[in-house]
Amino acid sequence: MITSDDAFVQHVQGNPVERDRYRALKVTLNALRPHLAGKRVLDYGASYGLSACAMLEFGAASVVGVEPEATRVTRGREIIAALNLADRISLHHVEDTRHLDLPDEAFDTVLANAVFEHIPQPRRAHVREVWRVLASGGALIVNETPNKYLPWDFHTTNLPLVNWLPKPLARLVAIRTGRFSADQDWDHSGWRGLGYFELVRAIPGPYRVTHELTRPRHRLLRALKLPASLLDPYPIYVVTKL
Repeated sequence: MITSDDAFVQHVQGNPVERDRYRALKVTLNALRPHLAGKRVLDYGASYGLSACAMLEFGAASVVGVEPEATRVTRGREIIAALNLADRISLHHVEDTRHLDLPDEAFDTVLANAVFEHIPQPRRAHVREVWRVLASGGALIVNETPNKYLPWDFHTTNLPLVNWLPKPLARLVAIRTGRFSADQDWDHSGWRGLGYFELVRAIPGPYRVTHELTRPRHRLLRALKLPASLLDPYPIYVVTKL
């Protein structure tokens, strides 16, 4: 069992983005322990397995990770083996994450950490697939994905309004302002985030959203019968399958 982040961080010192993402995720997961303790978890878009390691720290019984980039899976398996966690974490390379070779309702919890912004729209099929493998009573947690409703690209370019523009125009602006290279993959760069209504409208069947109420704006928006996270740059969505 991992008792601190040192064991994991030593394997990603050369990748500060992954290191910082791991540490930030632990802060979020601390408030979500009931969705992890003793649970079977799917890590959707698992990358190197950092989120899987973090979930074990907060009590997950086992984690299955799926990741479309093969090199990340290879490196992630090496890290997990070095940490002696291969009996509880398994990483799988899945090129098309709209189609998972997993049974219905196989997991108590599904985590998508910093994932949906990297999936080009439309994302409906991806949401429906994670919902398929989520057990009744289980929770889909979407974390660290920017809010596309706000007029700023927080993720890729740090430019205003880019995330509201049509894709070709947004890419052109990013390149002309020197915030993006023409030889990079714009489709999967994370320039357009996820919206609350985009997420819930893709969910088939009944659900319940647990709204964050930690700030005055959350409580005001709920009083107006609007999503509490509507103005959050990086909302945390917890959606329970009924």
